[in-house]
Amino acid sequence: VQTWPEEIPVSQEGEHGEVLATVDQYEQWAKERGLSLRPPFETRTSSLLVGGSTEVLRLPMIAVAVYADDDLVGVYPCTDGETTWSVTDCIDALTADSTTLPHEPDQ
Repeated sequence: VQTWPEEIPVSQEGEHGEVLATVDQYEQWAKERGLSLRPPFETRTSSLLVGGSTEVLRLPMIAVAVYADDDLVGVYPCTDGETTWSVTDCIDALTADSTTLPHEPDQ
């Protein structure tokens, strides 16, 4: 279990570098499979109280990353642009068959 705030500055130098690295890993997984994590993982510009702005990454309230041994095999929620698979879809699929994930083509 990893917790994170609602949004974080998009800067590896900040205190949230580990979270950003994790999200980068999730996004790479999605890209390699023709999927997207956006939304709910979304980058936007946030205005600062003292003027100016900064890029922030908005994070979902809950997400699930599925690993087989040390390999990332699923991140939810995700979408292929037509179908979106939720955290609930992931849990339901794993409950029915622990070897099949909802984004896989045979579903």
